[in-house]
Amino acid sequence: MLPSKRSLSPSSLDGRRLRVDIDTPEGPPPPPPASSQSFEEKPVTWLSLTRKSQLIILALSRFAEPLTQTSVSSYLYYYLSSFHLPNKPPPSAETISRQAGIIASSFALAQCLTGVLWGRLSDKIGRKPCILFGLAGTAISVIGFGFSENLAMALTFRILGGCLNGNVGVLRTMVADVVVEKKYHSRAFLIMPICFNIGVIVGPAIGGILADPASTYPGAFGRVEWMRRWRYALPNLACATLVCISMLLGFLFLEETLESKRYRNRTDIGLKIGRGINFFAKRLYGMVTRRRNFPKADELGEYQLVTNIESGDNDDSTVVGSETPSPSSSASIRSIPIKPKRLPRRPTRREIFTKNIIFTLIALALIPLHNATFMHLWAIFLSTPRSRTPHSSSLFMFTGGLGLPAAQVGIAMSYIGAMGILMQLFLYPPLQAKLGLLNSFRISCMIFPIAYFLTPFLARVPSTSPPEHAASGWLVWASTVGVLLLQVTARTFATPGSVILLTNSVEKKSILGTVHGVGSSLASGSRAVGPVTGGVLYAAGLEGGVVGCVFWVMAGIAMLGAWWAWFLKEGRGLIDDEAEDEGVARV
Repeated sequence: MLPSKRSLSPSSLDGRRLRVDIDTPEGPPPPPPASSQSFEEKPVTWLSLTRKSQLIILALSRFAEPLTQTSVSSYLYYYLSSFHLPNKPPPSAETISRQAGIIASSFALAQCLTGVLWGRLSDKIGRKPCILFGLAGTAISVIGFGFSENLAMALTFRILGGCLNGNVGVLRTMVADVVVEKKYHSRAFLIMPICFNIGVIVGPAIGGILADPASTYPGAFGRVEWMRRWRYALPNLACATLVCISMLLGFLFLEETLESKRYRNRTDIGLKIGRGINFFAKRLYGMVTRRRNFPKADELGEYQLVTNIESGDNDDSTVVGSETPSPSSSASIRSIPIKPKRLPRRPTRREIFTKNIIFTLIALALIPLHNATFMHLWAIFLSTPRSRTPHSSSLFMFTGGLGLPAAQVGIAMSYIGAMGILMQLFLYPPLQAKLGLLNSFRISCMIFPIAYFLTPFLARVPSTSPPEHAASGWLVWASTVGVLLLQVTARTFATPGSVILLTNSVEKKSILGTVHGVGSSLASGSRAVGPVTGGVLYAAGLEGGVVGCVFWVMAGIAMLGAWWAWFLKEGRGLIDDEAEDEGVARV
């Protein structure tokens, strides 16, 4: 039996949805192809992730922040010690510890105060503009920080960078927009932590190698005046260059994912230039074949212009979904965003802050409270001079650090990133699939206290060098790697787990950016409170002869987070809410 003719009725347009009535052949629908059934049964792998090109751009955008933050850690101790008058001695280790806490907390505090604003703004004007603006702000603040000549100037640029960058929450929201199916979340939400660990590897290496080049490489840079005056500008310029490259790639290839703003992908100037560059590159290498009648999905930012759906409808042209319909098929039902005539309804506080969301936000805030403090104090502890007096017989009464120079501090910081990447690529996905999201998160939270308790005892590990020199020997480095292995294992499971739990606790797309903005703001608040408080406690511990005081306090906070994890529940994630006014039309 032949299918009846299809009719397109303009009267069915109700201002929000466009419907095309399609008459299908009589009889039961045919079974789905065997190929699609076998595809559903395939295990989830990294290569099976959807929209990989967009995930790569998001990864490069996320890479910018940890790169700029961790590059400072390898030389921060010496950077702050340079802020003194020529006729006065450099500040003491206790003073530098307090100043380092203020520097680290200022950026996070600024992000805390503006995180919710960026989240709400991304739900209103779109994700892509917020990402590009945040990258531009990061580049400006990094350059200013490198050319600072006093503590006040450095602090100002750190605060400016935190205010202008709310990318963490927005990027998490974009990952959730791009990768909708929950089965892919265990890998998709690992991309951001993997980028952080890459930044932990590359950042300290850049900072350690390029810091004070006039003194480190006198033959090459000893006579360069600006390098002698601004001794730590070069690593910041290198980081700013990489940030600008990420911003350029985002401008050219990043697509908008907010439903009510995705129509802009068809007219985005950056995407048009990016498609031209992509086409030219393919032509250059002879990879372009005869163009088909329909453009590819990626070429129009997920939407295509399809004309002449049937021979009798020559005047119809409609923007349809991400897959090009087969010329042999009659038609298919697709979603098409059109420019909304009015803004989406503003969600109420009760819709945003449900019980499950609040509990998950608290868990999300507890992790950086101790994890960010550890990341900050780890570099300070490694740089602190070793104690020149014998340790007392008491188990807890000892002081001093490892006294490592900037280059070795960078190497020790890079260990964190290297181990984190290996675990996230090969250990986290299978274990999370076996244990479950919630169980793996709870177990990881119980590992944190062990790592923090053992950290200060590295100062008591026997060294092959005298106390006036940096700690050395295989036992010192083996103990250091062992402590890092515990901490990185816990962070590898806890960080993406908390983000996935928060994403699954949200059921409405219209509040996803806002919730992640609140989560980013709370996490930034923890990163602001933790390092500055940790810096004060660390200085007090050095003065009082109990350097492990701050690490044992962190262990107590981590135990509180492990206890709180047992109150969490895994939500069902985003649901299809037809009441959402997102300006989506279907044909």
